[in-house]
Amino acid sequence: MNPALGEAMLRLLVSRDGQDTAVRLTNGNTVLAKNVAWGRDQGEAYDHVTTNVSPPGREPVDHFLTSEVVAIMDPVSGQRLLSDG
Repeated sequence: MNPALGEAMLRLLVSRDGQDTAVRLTNGNTVLAKNVAWGRDQGEAYDHVTTNVSPPGREPVDHFLTSEVVAIMDPVSGQRLLSDG
C-alpha cells in the first residue's frame, strides 16, 4: 500500500463517523469501527488509528496502522467501500 491510499482510507473512516464500518486487516481480522481517533508519529508514512473511543464504553477498542488495512466495507450491505488493490 502506498501512503496516499492510507490517507484515503483514513478520510473514508472519518467520513463515516457514527456509522458501523468493517475494516479488514492484513492479519485476517476484521474490526468494527463506529468512530476513530488517529495520528501520525513523526517521520512515519502511515497513521495509527484507534477505534470506538467515544462515547466511553463502546467496545471493543482496536488499534491498527492504515498500512495494515486491506479493505473497508459497509457491514450491513457487504459493499466494499475501498480496498488495497
